[in-house]
Amino acid sequence: MLARPLLTSAGISSEVLIWRNRVPRMGVPRTGDASLIVENPRVTLNEEHGLGVPATDAPEPELSSWAMHAKLDGDDGKQYWIDTILVGGWGADVRVLSVREGEGEVVQLPDSIYKLADFLPPTLGVRPFPRGELTAKKENGQVLVEMQDARIECKGGKTWRYRVADREKGIKIDFVHTGVGFPTWFGKEKPQAFSAHQIAYGYFWPGYVEGTLTINDREVRVKGKGGRERTYMPDSCPAESGGGHEWIWFHFDEVFGTTHMVRLSKFKDGSLYLIDEKEYVPYRTFDVEHHDWAYHRQLGAFIPTRYRVTIESDAGVMEMDSKIVGAAIWAVSGSVPDFPFALLHWDAVHGTFTYKDGRKRALTNGRAASIFRQWKPYPRIFAPEAFGLVSEVSDAPIL
Repeated sequence: MLARPLLTSAGISSEVLIWRNRVPRMGVPRTGDASLIVENPRVTLNEEHGLGVPATDAPEPELSSWAMHAKLDGDDGKQYWIDTILVGGWGADVRVLSVREGEGEVVQLPDSIYKLADFLPPTLGVRPFPRGELTAKKENGQVLVEMQDARIECKGGKTWRYRVADREKGIKIDFVHTGVGFPTWFGKEKPQAFSAHQIAYGYFWPGYVEGTLTINDREVRVKGKGGRERTYMPDSCPAESGGGHEWIWFHFDEVFGTTHMVRLSKFKDGSLYLIDEKEYVPYRTFDVEHHDWAYHRQLGAFIPTRYRVTIESDAGVMEMDSKIVGAAIWAVSGSVPDFPFALLHWDAVHGTFTYKDGRKRALTNGRAASIFRQWKPYPRIFAPEAFGLVSEVSDAPIL
């Protein structure tokens, strides 16, 4: 299928966007069916601000969030996985900052068929506030998003600057995220319906991250890759998301993109951006294989610990694989979470891209992470060795 130029360098600074025609796929009806094909893929202050933060008395579960997830190299020789989000909705305004270092492992439990995700927990600060603490305003050519000990400066183009701290945990970041090309839109002119009550505007944009990380007064210069997210949801249902909701961002030196799927509605979407070719390509389809499921005690559920992903597009086929070496678990909710987020941290990502003409290219310096959400379907009596409760049930009869 021929590519068609949507915008020229006259329309978007010095960049030329080649946009592949989108082929209908997977047959899932949804609001804003052409959300990935937008009139102008540039990010502006209108999208950075959206409708700001829902009013304190707005009917739940309306929400608005600004987030970033990154894997970074420190000048101290260590690798760090950083996750942060400022969100208003679900009964509270919440600030989250998570800093994790070191690789965990998956271990086989003795005398059991189950495996355990033995991951070191992150230094995690989750701070809920009454509604109204989080604010967003347009000012001096940028959008300022602020709450206690947090400020994000959205420049309405390529960069966001994050300054977020958790004094009690002794952690602080001062990062700049820079996007290349254009993000994956999941709602711009029109909203996207992931499921009946998961309606969203916004984008996810993998890019480059650089700045300083402070841990207990020790400052580390860091540099790497990460995905930033801007979401505004006029309707949000955690229960529908808990049926199986996964978002993967990936970034190689040659290509970056995202995959997004919701199992209850069979929703699947995503796009990739070929960096050298300056080409944005929505997917025809993709497959995500989950392998080596292991129990994560903090989450209270099993998680996949090895991924294989195949993405088919009009530009070619991309394949990548990696293992999970850590996770950050939290819930951005004012109520008890039945379906908390699991931010799964990927090891080095290996990948190839096979073009339509048969050329196969090895992809380099791959980094990725996945936002994984599901119900917690297992009672404590199930697999007591996985729950760490063997002593509690050792005398119980086996039925």
